[in-house]
Amino acid sequence: MNDDLFFEEVTTTNNKQDDIKGAFNRIFSSKDGEKVLEHLRAVTLERSTLPDIQFAGNNMSHLMCVREGENNLFRYITSMQKKGE
Repeated sequence: MNDDLFFEEVTTTNNKQDDIKGAFNRIFSSKDGEKVLEHLRAVTLERSTLPDIQFAGNNMSHLMCVREGENNLFRYITSMQKKGE
């Protein structure tokens, strides 16, 4: 899956894009950054996709969209980190 499809590319110079990608890499490659990514993975991608039905009610569609948005943001962060290597 191309994670970039979910986030519109910000129009910047190539140098600024490289700086941003490098910043993602520096932050999330650190010991603390790795801990944060591990936590974010646990609360997004590894969390059950379906919310508890008794609480979801008629909002199931909305809740599913929110969950997928959370997953996509995690994928974007890890994608930017890898591009900055």
